[in-house]
Amino acid sequence: MDINSMKKLSDGFVLKKKFACPYCHIKFGSVETLKQHMTNYCSSRPKTDEQTQMKKKSMETFCSSCQIPFRHQSSYDAHKMYYCRGSNKAHVKMQA
Repeated sequence: MDINSMKKLSDGFVLKKKFACPYCHIKFGSVETLKQHMTNYCSSRPKTDEQTQMKKKSMETFCSSCQIPFRHQSSYDAHKMYYCRGSNKAHVKMQA
C-alpha cells in the first residue's frame, strides 16, 4: 500500500486517499478536494484558451517600471499618467 495514498486521522483510523489528480498525481480523500485542487492549485494542468487570454491581458496591464499588476486598463492608464516613476508625467496634477 502506497504511504502517500493514506492519511492517519487523530482517532487512529486511516483514510485512504483514492482520488488522484490526472495532471500531477497528488491523491485526495474526496472528489470535492480533488476538484478544488484541479481548479485552483494544480500548476501542472493544461491552460484553457480563457486562461491564456487572461494571462495575456494581465501582461498588457503590468507596469514593468514599478513591478505592479493592474486588473483594469483604466487603473493602469491612470498609474502610468500620474504615479509611475518611469513616466515623465508622473506626479503632475490634473488641471480642473
